[in-house]
Amino acid sequence: MGKKNRKNQDDGDYFASLGAPTEDKVDDAAAEKVEEARLAQQAKAAKAREAKKQKDAEERAAREATAERARLAMERHSTRGAAAAEEDEVADEPAPPTAPPAAEEETPLPPALSQFAKVLLFLRPYSPDVGAVSGLGAVWRFLWVLLSKFAAPDLIEAVDANLRSTNSEAAEQIDAEDERKRTTMLFCPESGTWFPRNTKVWSLQSLRRTDTVIERWVKNLKTKGKSELWTRVRDGDGWASCPAKLGTADDALGDNEVQFYACLDDKIFECTDWIGSHLCTRAAARELGCVDGPRALFRVVFDEVQGAVATLDKKAAATLHAKAGTTTTKKAPKKKMSRAEKKAKKKSYGR
Repeated sequence: MGKKNRKNQDDGDYFASLGAPTEDKVDDAAAEKVEEARLAQQAKAAKAREAKKQKDAEERAAREATAERARLAMERHSTRGAAAAEEDEVADEPAPPTAPPAAEEETPLPPALSQFAKVLLFLRPYSPDVGAVSGLGAVWRFLWVLLSKFAAPDLIEAVDANLRSTNSEAAEQIDAEDERKRTTMLFCPESGTWFPRNTKVWSLQSLRRTDTVIERWVKNLKTKGKSELWTRVRDGDGWASCPAKLGTADDALGDNEVQFYACLDDKIFECTDWIGSHLCTRAAARELGCVDGPRALFRVVFDEVQGAVATLDKKAAATLHAKAGTTTTKKAPKKKMSRAEKKAKKKSYGR
């Protein structure tokens, strides 16, 4: 009896101890709601950041596309001329959805030409820049060559601008011929003459080529004799040489025996007439003592408009100017002044 009552008493005490829900449980539920709200806010912020990244990427792509179109337009301007570049830029721009009828009237027209320019415009399709002609076209070509010598460069550009609007086929042929000249010929900026590149130079005894480098023979400056001394030819190097007389001193050579050579895009070519026309004569190269010398006489780089452009070495240019008497003279020695003169000079400066 006593054990049974004690068991019932223990069970009652256990259930009584549980009691009503405590405040801790209520606080946990509220904390869970706060956590859910925080997570939802974080997800919303992450979604906003992702949308901003996507918008920035689209704007960056648009800016890059605009920059690329501008770069291509500049390349076309330098290779095909200003008029062709303007036409291409207009063609690349998207047409407005509703263009007014007066839009065509706002298109700039080619400049008006004088009577002399109109004659040149008629002869331009028969010029040497267009291609082979025969019959009467040869006469028109001769007249173009003759009359164009009396025309200013601005007038020729105006004629070409009008030609592009009237004869697109001839304009394309002129552009193709200009590109061929830039890549295969040499332009003299002083006379406006194009010279051919003579690339048949590998039979020369002064040049040799291995699997990786090009070398040229160098004169022994100490003995002035023929020696097996070679130096590497780097891209852009230009030098004077006398392949027929490798062991002869410069002062014993004739002017007509000196030749000029250059390397561009790992290709050696002879350019004697081109260099002699505006940069350095054969006699000057011989007088400088640089024929088959170890130092490059000039440098050659490629320009998008003129093609190959040559620049004389600074040391050689200074020597040539000195021989021509164009160098600036040294300042006269400073005259010593007495103490009284120094005081008078300072007084004139207000000191």
